[in-house]
Amino acid sequence: MKAPALHQLSHVSRNLKDRLLAPNSMVVAGSTPFTVIHTVDLCSVRFYPSASKKFSTPLVVISPLAVNMLVYDIHPERSFIQFLNQTGFDIYLIDWGKPTRKHAGYTLETYIKQFLP
Repeated sequence: MKAPALHQLSHVSRNLKDRLLAPNSMVVAGSTPFTVIHTVDLCSVRFYPSASKKFSTPLVVISPLAVNMLVYDIHPERSFIQFLNQTGFDIYLIDWGKPTRKHAGYTLETYIKQFLP
């Protein structure tokens, strides 16, 4: 085996070990601190205050219904939310929640007319 292939095999085996024996240690999404300031049914509004507030107008992030809002805070080094916070914005993020069978009758109209206001 060549040295790079051996290094890659070692890396793969460490990842496999972590995935099997310590899966919670690999979850880093949603690590930016926030406060839930409002909840309606399965939806909530998260507030991410900026430590270095430079802008008086906050940003509101509304993700598509089919996208888990964690994509905006996927990793501490690749977090859109954290980037905006460090830039100086307060952020409000709409978290649509995780629908279950109980929510099967919800339509786009339900989300827009009941939850978004």
